[in-house]
Amino acid sequence: MNCSGCHYPVVPRLNATGLAFKWAGYRMPSEIGEKAEVRKIEEYLAAQAIAQHNYAKTSGQPTEVNAISVPSASLYVGGALGSNYGAFLQFERGTEGSIDLVAQFAGAWGDESRFVGVRVGTGHALAGGMVAGFDRATGILQPLAISSPVTGAVPFAYGGDATELEASIVFDGRSRTSIQLLNGLASPTSPAGSATTQFVGGYVYGRDSKLPVGGGAPFASSRLIGTGAWASALYAFPVSLASVYGRYEQLDPDHDVSNAGLRRYVLGGILPLNGPPYLRLGIELFLDTPLAPGAPKRQGISTQLQFNF
Repeated sequence: MNCSGCHYPVVPRLNATGLAFKWAGYRMPSEIGEKAEVRKIEEYLAAQAIAQHNYAKTSGQPTEVNAISVPSASLYVGGALGSNYGAFLQFERGTEGSIDLVAQFAGAWGDESRFVGVRVGTGHALAGGMVAGFDRATGILQPLAISSPVTGAVPFAYGGDATELEASIVFDGRSRTSIQLLNGLASPTSPAGSATTQFVGGYVYGRDSKLPVGGGAPFASSRLIGTGAWASALYAFPVSLASVYGRYEQLDPDHDVSNAGLRRYVLGGILPLNGPPYLRLGIELFLDTPLAPGAPKRQGISTQLQFNF
């Protein structure tokens, strides 16, 4: 099948078929226990390249960002191995020229109606859909609750890579329960041609303990709590699969300080330039509104051209 069999309606997000394929160790659940043989290496390969323009400006201040970049170019290798195993590798070259490696090894035992799985490796945690069944937010910029530090004391954010160990059980190919350990700082498938509406959101809670106080320390309390949340909706038009989406985000890095938070409003659109959607154009606008009275607003626009093969 082509890419839209698992990535629908907006590449690279996964639909129900794509999630089931990932849960079963990069094979269809009906193929668990069947020996997989590598006959055509091209069936295990994929590639992606992204070109992007970002613009951002705070009211009353000079322009902060106005630049064209190629934030990433990636090569993917993945698929089933033997009767019960699968693997996934991603080699990514980032904007700074660094080479990032994502590597995951998975296993699944049982049958299509009920199977258990184990997965170990590194990945993009929340931002790339590494957590059990939790897929990425649609759009160009990541939600603040993932891309920014959760609290104002410790610069910990969930957007970076993490090492993962996960065990799960899947019932009826749809209901999944998992236990996952992460370590690191850094619906049914819609038929082609139909309109699709998606809703996704998240909530992040952070708590810093045993912070230094007194004697010139920067903290008034030994404990600091921060939270972040977002909610988004997407509508994909029938046939063309052009999509529009909106997202509301909120970040409060310190509950003890009033009006320390930030609200962000996002509006975007995605247009496939051919079909299957190997080439897509995305445009996204955002507006940041600080909760502090009189604080300047910040707005920006990002344009992205994405190639998937």
